Amino acid sequence: MLKKLERSLISKFLRLKKRGQFYDFFTSAWTPYIRSIWISVSVFATGGFVVFALIPSTIFMFVEDWTFFEAFYYCVITLTTIGFGDYTPDYTSTNQFINTVYRLASMIWGMTVLQKCTFFFTTFFDYFFDQIFNHNF
Repeated sequence: MLKKLERSLISKFLRLKKRGQFYDFFTSAWTPYIRSIWISVSVFATGGFVVFALIPSTIFMFVEDWTFFEAFYYCVITLTTIGFGDYTPDYTSTNQFINTVYRLASMIWGMTVLQKCTFFFTTFFDYFFDQIFNHNF
């Protein structure tokens, strides 16, 4: 599939370059519809970054007594499913209920983010490859 994509893109670029339309390909591709898609993606990606990386980093910073960069590192490593294991949430309180709620909230946060990222990337790449293979630039 990647070979087909590569051949398709190279042949398209070579035809456009030969006709002197290489620059027109990129300028004409930014129709108002495509522009609105990229703006929407940028807004939602920024919002997702704030909601799923910056806010949890701040919470982990206070609860786990980490620096902000340690908490942010933990969030990024966890959300990208690398999971080195050098930082783990180990907040312990004398109240068992608080411990349970904190651990449950951490697990729900991780599962929600992974599901949303997977959905976003599969939808985006399905649309992208559909446009490439059907030559709907």
